[in-house]
Amino acid sequence: MPLLRDFFIALSHNKTLERFLTGTRLGRKISRRFVAGETLEELINVVEKLEKEGIFTTVAYLGEHYHAREPALKSTEEYIRLAEALVPHREFSEISLKLTQLGLEIDRDFTYDNLKRIAEKAKELGLYINVDVEESRLLEDTMWIVKKMNEEGYPVGTVIQAYLYRAEEILEDLARYRMNIRLVKGAYKEPPDVAYQKKRDVDENFRKLAVKMLKMADRIYPEFATHDDRIIDFVMKNADEMGVPEDKYEFQMLYGVRLGLQRRVKRTHRLRLYVPYGTHWYPYFMRRLAERPANVWFVLRGLFG
Repeated sequence: MPLLRDFFIALSHNKTLERFLTGTRLGRKISRRFVAGETLEELINVVEKLEKEGIFTTVAYLGEHYHAREPALKSTEEYIRLAEALVPHREFSEISLKLTQLGLEIDRDFTYDNLKRIAEKAKELGLYINVDVEESRLLEDTMWIVKKMNEEGYPVGTVIQAYLYRAEEILEDLARYRMNIRLVKGAYKEPPDVAYQKKRDVDENFRKLAVKMLKMADRIYPEFATHDDRIIDFVMKNADEMGVPEDKYEFQMLYGVRLGLQRRVKRTHRLRLYVPYGTHWYPYFMRRLAERPANVWFVLRGLFG
């Protein structure tokens, strides 16, 4: 499976295949397994459908690692449009975004100003924002922006990556702000001096952090983002034993991934799906295939079934 994973990661950078798939009806069709659509209107249709099923959403406009101001400013404008479109669904929906999409690799203050514009609109409309954490080289600037937003009273949460050695330290620091915190295993390739390299070590740290977050449920809102059955059962068991009510935490998963597990979790707990949209769906789509090659067969079945 590592070879297949590396194959799809390599394809995620293949511009020829990207141009072909994003420019054809076939490509757009196969992407719909994991992406709501290319337009805001298509996204809202999916959000409405999921809401009727009692499923919460965290919505992202696809794009990342911009090195020019124009696309970062366009993303900012789109997130403001997204916030306005989500108003009828604000009890079920929040916004997720990446700071490299708003210019973090250009200038930190420029990024802060872009996020502040979105956060001001979100606060006005009663929406919450979750800032995704990307590579560790961007961590300090990301945390600076997130903490500054909270100090200024904006509804902004963020992510902790369990594979980082510093994860527990980051959690203790962020818990001062009474924010929503999403715990993930971590999806970027990090060096051994920064992050755990073995799955069992990452899983062990995830469990440790999950218990700590449940103990902090009176100060933060824990969000456990995983498709790992055993970890989900571990969190449920510990929350029950600690007397943490089910409305004081939630599970998060990716749109289109492990639908059976989603249904099982939703029967007893709050489930929130990460639902992306936009024309820059190709790298995201390929990463989903890389993470779980079994997804390839679901895509093919959708095409020919």
